[in-house]
Amino acid sequence: LPHEFGFSILLALHIPFAAFSFLLLARHLGLGPQGAAAGALVYALGGFTLSTVNLYYPTQATAWTPLFILAFRRAMSLGRAQDITLGALALAMLISTLSIEIVIQACILAVVFSPPTNRPRFLRSAASVTLGLALTAAITLPLIFASGSSERGAGLETWAVLSNSIHPVTFLQVAIAGLHGDISNLSERMLALDLESARHVSVPDDPAAMEEVLRQAASRARVVLVSGGLG
Repeated sequence: LPHEFGFSILLALHIPFAAFSFLLLARHLGLGPQGAAAGALVYALGGFTLSTVNLYYPTQATAWTPLFILAFRRAMSLGRAQDITLGALALAMLISTLSIEIVIQACILAVVFSPPTNRPRFLRSAASVTLGLALTAAITLPLIFASGSSERGAGLETWAVLSNSIHPVTFLQVAIAGLHGDISNLSERMLALDLESARHVSVPDDPAAMEEVLRQAASRARVVLVSGGLG
């Protein structure tokens, strides 16, 4: 859209669209009206979907994913020409978002929900996927060739990758609370490493209190260790 406000509105509309597409999928899978509506609200207003709004590529892909799975299931089970075409159109729309990670996950989920257990089902899925790829070729191929010769095509530098990565051990600590033990008493943990702590101060989540404590610590020490709670 030519205007920034219009683009923001279009992006925000993908949230209710995500709820609507999930509602259609849930009803197709046999859920009742209440269960389907609850699932749609959780899907559209959950942390993952809302966290993608500032990236906009994943937001669009997230909204189209349930609709693609539904269209793929119909193409596999019914096998009519219009169903295969709709499955291809849904895949084309999904790929056109260029959110490759979500596209791959959506395809895996579609196969899990509707596995090609026999030859006819496999041929239907292959026809739908092939047509979908052909429909997006005019968009994806020029972008692939253009990005290959750009700075983005060369990949990120090592420092950029590391600064935006999560160390596996850190991820486990987040996923499994207390994996490294109780870190609430940092002084005792340091003492176990033969590091004697002369002062240990705890402050609430108050910016003013944090600033005051840090200023005091900086005035009497060259190095200040700070450990976050939930932050």
